[in-house]
Amino acid sequence: MVCVMRRWLLRAIGLLVVGFAVSLIVAVSIWVTAGGPPPPDPMGGPWIHYPVSEADIAIWRRRRSETWPEQPAQAYWDEFTFGRSCRTLLAITGQFDRTGLSHEEWDRRARSRSFYNVDVVETGWPAHFLAIEFWFEIHYPTPFTEYTGGLQLGRVLLPRRFLWRGVILDTLFYSVLIGLLLVGTSQGRARLRRARGRCPKCGYDLRGRLEEGCPECGWRRSAVDGAQPQRQSSD
Repeated sequence: MVCVMRRWLLRAIGLLVVGFAVSLIVAVSIWVTAGGPPPPDPMGGPWIHYPVSEADIAIWRRRRSETWPEQPAQAYWDEFTFGRSCRTLLAITGQFDRTGLSHEEWDRRARSRSFYNVDVVETGWPAHFLAIEFWFEIHYPTPFTEYTGGLQLGRVLLPRRFLWRGVILDTLFYSVLIGLLLVGTSQGRARLRRARGRCPKCGYDLRGRLEEGCPECGWRRSAVDGAQPQRQSSD
């Protein structure tokens, strides 16, 4: 009994390891197929606004410098594709109303305006498995500076922060899926062997005598031997 439980435990652990590996491969494949990081565009049109959460503030403060505002002023989703989403956290300092301003006055005031932007990209399916953050800091009119929370492998940038809820869900999903495929394949192979007159366990050719069991691996032999009547010894 202990050996059986140990065998099933090892099989379950093996399935979980394979499920984790498949989840990781799927998440990275979606990231690479989608073309990597989104282009920096802090003035791009937002799609879906949502309230700034504590998790967003924690991400904001993870890599912000001392010159950044304490927390983002806006948060919105700006990308939804298969297995991938991108949300943006944004704060702008030096805002002003440009109504009625000349170009020279607008340019003078704009020089004190700064953009602080964080793009959070999550990837994976059916749940998001990995995440990567991009921090952009733009001070008009100088170009933006960028910081990334990704893993740089040569010229390839990959997400590296695990989303543990997605890790658990995706690992369980692929582990169960692979387990069902293995069970279905095993049962189908056994039926095919039986139909060909072979042992469903090891494939040994029984010449159609399935009722006798398999002398190679012992399939059904114990049941058959136990069912045979024992000869009584004569005095």
